[in-house]
Amino acid sequence: MACRTVFMAMACLFLEGAEAWSLLRISLPSWTEHGRQACTADGRHQGWGNQRSGMMPLGSWARRGGRTIRMSGDAEIEREVWMIEKPGNLKHLQKKKDMLPPPGPDEVRVRVCAIGLNFADVFTVLGMYDAASSKENLVPGLEFSGVVEAIGDRLQNRKSAIVSRSPDGKRNVLVSSPEPSQTKEGDGQKIRVGDRVMGFSRFGSFSTHLNVGSSYIRPIPDDWTFQQGASFVVQGLTAWYGLVELGQAQAGKRVLIHSAAGGVGLFCLQICRLFDMTPVAIVGSEEKSALLAETYGLEKSQIVIRKQSPRRFKEDVIGACQLLDGKGYDVIMDSVAGKYFSPGYESLSPQGRHVLFGAASYTPRGDLGKVWWSLEFWRSIVPKFLSRPKLDVQKMIGQNKAVLGFNLIWLTDGETDPKVLGLLMDQMLQRRWNPPMVGAEFRFDEMPEALRFFKSGRSVGKVVVNVSEE
Repeated sequence: MACRTVFMAMACLFLEGAEAWSLLRISLPSWTEHGRQACTADGRHQGWGNQRSGMMPLGSWARRGGRTIRMSGDAEIEREVWMIEKPGNLKHLQKKKDMLPPPGPDEVRVRVCAIGLNFADVFTVLGMYDAASSKENLVPGLEFSGVVEAIGDRLQNRKSAIVSRSPDGKRNVLVSSPEPSQTKEGDGQKIRVGDRVMGFSRFGSFSTHLNVGSSYIRPIPDDWTFQQGASFVVQGLTAWYGLVELGQAQAGKRVLIHSAAGGVGLFCLQICRLFDMTPVAIVGSEEKSALLAETYGLEKSQIVIRKQSPRRFKEDVIGACQLLDGKGYDVIMDSVAGKYFSPGYESLSPQGRHVLFGAASYTPRGDLGKVWWSLEFWRSIVPKFLSRPKLDVQKMIGQNKAVLGFNLIWLTDGETDPKVLGLLMDQMLQRRWNPPMVGAEFRFDEMPEALRFFKSGRSVGKVVVNVSEE
């Protein structure tokens, strides 16, 4: 009798708990629908709505400006990702669900609103990217924008400076300041839940959510959309590091820019304006030539339409330089390489710098990349690799020319201080930039189609993938 009573009591408790859990499940969608920040169709964000549910999801919460917001992620969440199970074939890129752990002590969790595509993404999927070529089950993607959903414990505890007015009310007085270790350059600004951010990741941005170090994100300018935010960091940093840091940008220099109508190329043109340098732009079509003439006011003599014949291309490149002053180029920003390398290098002036940051000419035409049994691999990629340009280092001494190559992803290798990349971002953001040009947009479900379009070379400006709300 006693056992039956205990059993009935336990059953009642079980049913009561199940009913409460059922109510919790009903309440959560109400909070999710009306209480989160949303990325709207124009790339901007909506505020946090009123929470109609009386229940609160688990986690750390705080009140800010009359709103209740989440301060940290205490549990893993489910997300959608595009994953390449085995690099080498674009068809192997599959959309899947997986679990994202809480952000680390110095990380933030970002709900991704837009993803910016780069050639590194194409080469990653095709197994042709050194930093990722041997990895399986990899989530590609280097560039994103979104909304901060949760912040790590150490970032929550970072103190801010407190300023008050002096007794006479005429000046500000520093009441307290953060510890020196908390104000080092490259750390970025204080991050809060709900902030709109743009950032860089060592893979992983082909997802609806990701965790990223605070050094790799910065606030999106108020008048920019999420799409523009996802078009800035990687391309802007590449142009800045290549042209300013390596190319030693100075007024009066002559700069040859490959793929000038692409994302990096357009930023290089802005940098030429900032430093009063003279650009010569290389593009792939008459339409792109007309765009640069209209948007940046380039003269016809400053635009070279890339020819398939290296000989004709060389004539056009040298001819454009002669129309300037005939002294040769001081800097070349080269993202194409291959057969288009030598014509530019040969037109460098003494002390000139040829900066290499890509190899778009090696892009395969189809969906297959580094796959040994692929006919395209042997017919196109291998011959291009074997015929790649080679330099005699002894002659380089006498010619007084330099070739510099770089890839920013190595600044995220785990050994380099992440603040190095943060410092570059801060230097760049001290300047005023025109909003990035977004040339094409795709839905998250259309990621393979977006990559195919991007690698075709038909795009102008940035190709962006919008992440859906669902």
